Amino acid sequence: MNVPRREDMINARSSRTTHPKTIGLLESLFSLINEERFEIHSPFFFKTKSDILTNLKTVGGADLLTSSVSCSKTFQHFESSTHCGLCYQCTDRRFAIYSAGLVNLDNRGLYHEDFITDSIKTVEGKIGIIDYVRQASQFCKLSLDAFADKYARELIDIVDYVKGGNDSEKIETLWNLCKRHGQQVFDAIKTMRSIHDNPNEHVQKDSLLKLVDEREYLKPDLERLTSSIITMIKRSVPIMFRNNPPANENDFNDKLDGILNAEKDQFIREFPGIPFALTKSIPDHSDYDQQLLIESKYPKEKSRLSKITDEMAADLVKYPKTSNILFVVYDPHRTIHNDQKFSSDFENKDTRCKVTVVR
Repeated sequence: MNVPRREDMINARSSRTTHPKTIGLLESLFSLINEERFEIHSPFFFKTKSDILTNLKTVGGADLLTSSVSCSKTFQHFESSTHCGLCYQCTDRRFAIYSAGLVNLDNRGLYHEDFITDSIKTVEGKIGIIDYVRQASQFCKLSLDAFADKYARELIDIVDYVKGGNDSEKIETLWNLCKRHGQQVFDAIKTMRSIHDNPNEHVQKDSLLKLVDEREYLKPDLERLTSSIITMIKRSVPIMFRNNPPANENDFNDKLDGILNAEKDQFIREFPGIPFALTKSIPDHSDYDQQLLIESKYPKEKSRLSKITDEMAADLVKYPKTSNILFVVYDPHRTIHNDQKFSSDFENKDTRCKVTVVR
């Protein structure tokens, strides 16, 4: 169906080899060449991968699963594994296998990477898993009208080439297909957790189990971006100023600007739906279209802290309601006695606001 899993997933980046429009255009081409009607049948178009595997099990053909290869990166060398384990096809295969109850036939050794229990090593791999589960979640929740509205552009390319019924009937059939897929993905997650999530063991960071536990797929990209920036700042700033503290707030801003820009490519790769071209201007730092504004503060004494709180309150008023604001307060002199209260006082006042205190 070629339904994009994120806003920047344009057609050129996802497969259209079995798309109804592709099949329809090939039928037209072959009919012209053949000088009579030529038909290509896609009998499994209205079935999910889990549906297919369930049918395979029903007719006694489940053993064929072990000799099949789904991976789109078989050109790479995976030692003894036949699947990379992280491409879209591998991801789809594993969720479908757990949903269909065939995990006993799916040897872990088939996969070079096990995203279920192991840390996902690449940014692209992590994005792929989050996007896959996020889309399944959306499919579960969307009403028929919301589905038709959200995917109107994609559905136009489909309904004209899908056989049987009027456009409304075709869209409802496609909605039911996507909704079923979403439900099967979450059935698979429940099975994965029941098998692999041992309460007596730590869950690996950036594994599917951890991403599900933290509901990472339910968080908007902007919230995830803000959390990533906070983590990076808390890691980098104390090291940078361990021996030589900033001379003043402008000096701190210069150094923070360098840290943010050094990580810019990473942010762009992890959050491609949010243009991220940092600029040191007013506000201190922002992404390209000002979805996220970053204001940095450096209180060096008690009197300065009072002025800073006034500045932060004024910032909440002057910036657009459509923008989110991250305040980075560098406080090595501990002018703030209670970080939690200081942050929550602002965050509770305005939900667009996030405050992090760094030392």
